[in-house]
Amino acid sequence: MPLRDTIFSLKNKRGYKTTVEGLSEKFNPEYWNYAKLISGVLRYRMPLIHVIRLVGSLQLKRCKY
Repeated sequence: MPLRDTIFSLKNKRGYKTTVEGLSEKFNPEYWNYAKLISGVLRYRMPLIHVIRLVGSLQLKRCKY
């Protein structure tokens, strides 16, 4: 199943906008799902210590390069 194209943009201190398109294509799909989970809980203001515990409790597969 193809990943949805994701666009990331931000403004720096001087007000210049930086945009990165196709960000989802840069990640392993399994890790992209973890990133969406973490992003979602941060967006809804879960306290950082709980986010750290959540990530620490995930059973991630080890990548072998």
